[in-house]
Amino acid sequence: MLDDVSEEDLTDSNVILRCEKVHIVCDQQLLVEESEYFRARFSKNWKRNSQFSQIDNEDYSTLRTFNFPEFSPLAFKTVFEYLIGYSSMMKDCNNFLELCDMLRLVDYLIIPKLIKMIRDKMRQLPLDAFNVIEAYEASHDLYSIERYKGTAASLQDRCIAYCGANLASWQGLISFIVDNQDYLASVMELIEHLGEEKECVIRSKFCDVSKMTVKDKKTLSTPHIRGNLLWHINIRKSTKENQEYLSSYLSYDTNPEVSCKLKKREIRLYKPSDFTFYKKHSTKVVNYDNESNSRGWNIFELWSDVLGNGFVKDDEILMEARFVIKSTSGIPSSLEVPESIIR
Repeated sequence: MLDDVSEEDLTDSNVILRCEKVHIVCDQQLLVEESEYFRARFSKNWKRNSQFSQIDNEDYSTLRTFNFPEFSPLAFKTVFEYLIGYSSMMKDCNNFLELCDMLRLVDYLIIPKLIKMIRDKMRQLPLDAFNVIEAYEASHDLYSIERYKGTAASLQDRCIAYCGANLASWQGLISFIVDNQDYLASVMELIEHLGEEKECVIRSKFCDVSKMTVKDKKTLSTPHIRGNLLWHINIRKSTKENQEYLSSYLSYDTNPEVSCKLKKREIRLYKPSDFTFYKKHSTKVVNYDNESNSRGWNIFELWSDVLGNGFVKDDEILMEARFVIKSTSGIPSSLEVPESIIR
């Protein structure tokens, strides 16, 4: 704040930075070193305008001031305190909307190291039930900046994937809507994405695979919502011609009246040493209904190869299913919530 400025701070090399009621004193040379914007502002070729002015109070007459009214005061304070050497606010920030505001500011000031740091922090910050809507709102804000549309799209995909994997019941969806009424438009838009005709990706981890036997029943993954259906990856150990195999199939929880047609279906197995999912079974058209059910088990991989070729880590395997929903019948194409519940 301006009242915190001491006489020692008032040197010819200092400037005051303002954003609403937040005032920060900063060394001109530091700003020139960190920001291409300030490097240009302090160059001899810069033409002065109304943003660059002397402070009226005679106690600060030697200082110059820069105003940034179009940015969030919290983002402003966090960014410049970090540059001065106070990094705690930046390190403790776990709010996607605040990080988005900071990214807009450092992009405007052209501070490369902070642009990278904030983008990395947004990529690494985990999603949960309390911040996924904030993250989705932040992705919308980032879409307005052309060079960050890739970051925005990636963040939006993460939000959609999180909701698909974690809102695994209609009760959960209703609770999610009620808890985020202040962002109702974004909530409904996010849920609509779960029913779109595009490639769906679900991943599931299976534990204690070395203990599986052919006598065991199928192992069911946790459910993931895609196309308003609860999808599972199923695995089991099977035998054919005296050899043991890992078998799998993709299914969804529903009643017999519901049918679903997929444009394609791929099931993959993850190899930790290569950081790669290997496609082992693929079909172009799959029908899920009472008359033509394609949910049968598919022989996926020799069991000895699963255990011996690097697909198992810490006695766990990670499976991925990729599929495109062409059409469904017997279920609503999108979620409609009664007005009385929203209220």
